[in-house]
Amino acid sequence: MNTREVLNDIQNYKVFESLVETMRTIGSSLYPRLDKKLIPVNANLNSLKAGMNSVKEYLVDKEIQSDFVKKFFSGEEKGKVLIVVIGSNRAFCGDLNRKIVKSSNELIDEYINTSQDYSIISVGKKLANSFNQYSSKLIINEAFPEKSFKSNDYSELSDLLNKIIKEDFSKLTIVYTKIDKASGNIKTGVEVTDLAPYTDENGVPSLSKNDFLQRPFIIEPTPVEDTISNLIVQYLFIALHAFMLHSFTSENYQRMNAMNQASTSIKEVIMTSTRMLAKERKRVITKNLIEVISASIQEKELEKQIR
Repeated sequence: MNTREVLNDIQNYKVFESLVETMRTIGSSLYPRLDKKLIPVNANLNSLKAGMNSVKEYLVDKEIQSDFVKKFFSGEEKGKVLIVVIGSNRAFCGDLNRKIVKSSNELIDEYINTSQDYSIISVGKKLANSFNQYSSKLIINEAFPEKSFKSNDYSELSDLLNKIIKEDFSKLTIVYTKIDKASGNIKTGVEVTDLAPYTDENGVPSLSKNDFLQRPFIIEPTPVEDTISNLIVQYLFIALHAFMLHSFTSENYQRMNAMNQASTSIKEVIMTSTRMLAKERKRVITKNLIEVISASIQEKELEKQIR
């Protein structure tokens, strides 16, 4: 490899190093902020789950007229499943998107093997072409609503929720990534969660059991099923927000780690190439010196012969 080729390689490596550093900075700045948001978001979700437990208890002996309420709390056996797969808009986040697609494909294969109908909504630009083999079942690919987590602009998330609610399904399943800190080592894994039909959350009490006043539902003058429908929408919004926050946090944690490793590797490659360049330059200089010295010796020999 000549000097020009080595120089071109170093320049290309430095361009890539700049990109890696940009992505590393994004992950390093976003991850701690997003991780802090998870605590109150998880607390809000647990509180709402307690409320949904109470609603389910309330509906035990009630005749439900609303199809929306009915499918959310009862569900149709072997009915249509809506799978919402949450990925990322950007690359450079380790193998996060690959893991998400792999787990989603395994889930879809289960439904295919049991002849259960399903449809897919994928979230994240990097998942745009990930489910082409199921194109007839893919409803839409949406960009990940990053504004909802960077600037608290929830318009994109609300639009996505409205699209989900309008779809025909008897079961709603979310596939997302989540950081596991329980083991002491932070790991990113794929989680699969059913949001509908709603089942009692283990370990989460009902509000009625948790409320020392034992207050009944206040539903007048609004019809009870309208009130419950609004509660369901609020639950879905907060749950979707929580799972997407987990995914976005995982994505940036993975990106931070992957780019730290890439940054170290690219610096080593640049250092190796720089040494190679110095060695090549030294070789060229030595070669030129030898040629100059050889020419000088030949010139002196010629002068002697002429004399």
